[in-house]
Amino acid sequence: MANLRDIAHKAGCSTATVSRVINNNPKVSADIRAHVHAAMDELNYLPSKGETTISGKKSGLIGCIVPNLTNPHFSQLVMTLEQEAAYAGLELLIKTHLNNSEREAAAIQAFIKLGVQGLLWVPTVDEAKQVPLIKRAGIDAVALTLRSKFLNSVLVDYRAGMRLIAQHCAEQGLTLLGVVCQEDSDSEKVWALKEYCRLANVNVPPSLCFSVPKGICEDVTSSAQLLTQTVSAIGTKLMVLQKQPQKPNKLSLEQIERREQLTGAAPTAGFQPSARIALWVYNDIFAVRLLRELSERGLKDVAVLGYDNTYLSYLMGITSVTQPIAEMARRAFSLLRDPFKGAAIECVELEPELIARASTLGHSGPK
Repeated sequence: MANLRDIAHKAGCSTATVSRVINNNPKVSADIRAHVHAAMDELNYLPSKGETTISGKKSGLIGCIVPNLTNPHFSQLVMTLEQEAAYAGLELLIKTHLNNSEREAAAIQAFIKLGVQGLLWVPTVDEAKQVPLIKRAGIDAVALTLRSKFLNSVLVDYRAGMRLIAQHCAEQGLTLLGVVCQEDSDSEKVWALKEYCRLANVNVPPSLCFSVPKGICEDVTSSAQLLTQTVSAIGTKLMVLQKQPQKPNKLSLEQIERREQLTGAAPTAGFQPSARIALWVYNDIFAVRLLRELSERGLKDVAVLGYDNTYLSYLMGITSVTQPIAEMARRAFSLLRDPFKGAAIECVELEPELIARASTLGHSGPK
């Protein structure tokens, strides 16, 4: 059976470096970490519980709570966290809360009874209600995908993501942008998107802003009818708008300068092409459902942008903002320490990237 020295020899580093990688020391470079992980995989090496020092407790168990496993984004996140846990000699236990605060509280209580030494958690909107329970149990916890006021957290810089969307729309001549967002959780994203769109001279009319219940597309068994009604309403509104003649949009000199500053685009003649309707959708799974509706209605020229860049966006050719999940998982484990012992709460924001595909490039709409 392989040991630390075998891994160190295979990776071309010291045993101390291997130990630092196992314990997610932030000072280890990404390249060295990758070499050590590759050596561990090749030699089928898994650390023992005694070789990890993420917490003073040694149960070797890490709880993980996500909204659901239907959304490929959360499935990929869980798989990546599980891999990171294995590299650290830990076991990952998984529960879902389905955006229900009572299920969330029950999951946390179950993990406390099991004696987990850490919690990785995508909270509901009632996060604040659960924090006292976690604090009393003395569990190290890290919030994922959102900024927490109470815990260490790791998320993607949503402002940068919204800037990328506005920039891409301006570059593609998409001057009319609709928004499909979740109730109670996407207001800051939408505000940032509207600000960046204003700078890029991309119009976001209130009539094209749709708010849907959180998790509506992931829980298709209980909300199928509501989902169908919601998507149908969006399709109907788009059909009405597409039948209306869209006039060229004359830009002022100030608007031209703002657009060029944001997008880096070459100077324009002061006119935009006829407006082409685009929709930014809060995640890829809803974007795919919406694409089917648009196709059935014959709306071939509506551009669609998603969020998360899951394999669904790749398969369906949807432009999407990608979240660096592997880095998110690594940073989450490095933050697993008790934030209630005087240490300042730390928020790690990672940079997103926009992956452009057929749904917005040129005039390639849903097939």
